[in-house]
Amino acid sequence: MSNPISCAFFGSSENSLTVLRSLTGSGMSLKLVVSAPPRPAGRKQIISKTPVHIFAENHNIPVKTPAPLKDTTLKVLNLPELDVAIVADYAQLIPKVLLDYPKHSCLNLHPSLLPKFRGSTPGEMAILHGEKETGMTIIRMDEKFDHGPIISQFKEEIRNDDTSETLYRRLFTKGAEVLTTILPAWVEGRISPRQQDHSQATLAPRLTRDDGFIPWRIIQAAMNGETDQSEPMIGLFKFAAVSLRKKDLLSTPYPLLLERATRALYPWPGVWTKIQVKDGEKRLKILSAHLDGNRLTLDNVQLEGKQSTTFSNFQASLA
Repeated sequence: MSNPISCAFFGSSENSLTVLRSLTGSGMSLKLVVSAPPRPAGRKQIISKTPVHIFAENHNIPVKTPAPLKDTTLKVLNLPELDVAIVADYAQLIPKVLLDYPKHSCLNLHPSLLPKFRGSTPGEMAILHGEKETGMTIIRMDEKFDHGPIISQFKEEIRNDDTSETLYRRLFTKGAEVLTTILPAWVEGRISPRQQDHSQATLAPRLTRDDGFIPWRIIQAAMNGETDQSEPMIGLFKFAAVSLRKKDLLSTPYPLLLERATRALYPWPGVWTKIQVKDGEKRLKILSAHLDGNRLTLDNVQLEGKQSTTFSNFQASLA
């Protein structure tokens, strides 16, 4: 193309920033960045801008932070003429008036092999399910989450030591490269999107902190190599059952499921439990674990109000 592709970008997280960096480094004309509003973050709850917001300001790209997006936002954003809009890890539904505004639609990067794992936790669900591979899908957005036709898709192996954090980092890095490669062809009309097979869709629901809670007795059972699934996986079951059939969940041994969960839910909400210590009951977060035969071995933990430590050191502190 003779002129740079003009685009707006919607995103907030570090993974979003990976995509934005790629766009700015590939000669695109970034007209506007839309990000989540500043909000309290960290232990001190300091009001903080998103990584995308900070990057845009540092690169003199106009930034808007509406919350939530509504049909009236078109006037608020004061959008210039756009070839395309890119959405990556933005976590808000884009209203139709915005979807229809760019000349060549809005494109979304979703870190799964759509239609599998639609929703906000596709990486977490893939690891928890024990999937061997996942991927990144670039879609032309419609009015439903992760529902639009597919522009591009690639597969990515899930490694045995992957956490959701490392998996997402890899997927968004490669996804950003693919996006900047295909954008010229998309804008020139040389790519024909294909519809998703909606009958095969599965869900990856939003998580809460409570979804990481596992009773200490179940963790102890996993550490002892017990595989009796007579007690439901409290916490994990509530969200995993949306995309994992109950019989499959209950047939997965405690040690294996909990090892996957420590990776899938890292760094947030994490697998956590409540344990009795000298000064009462405290929250204990399981930061990492591994399988030793059919037993779960805890590697690193963090007690509420304390620094992280090895599980062996934690046990010694209780003596």
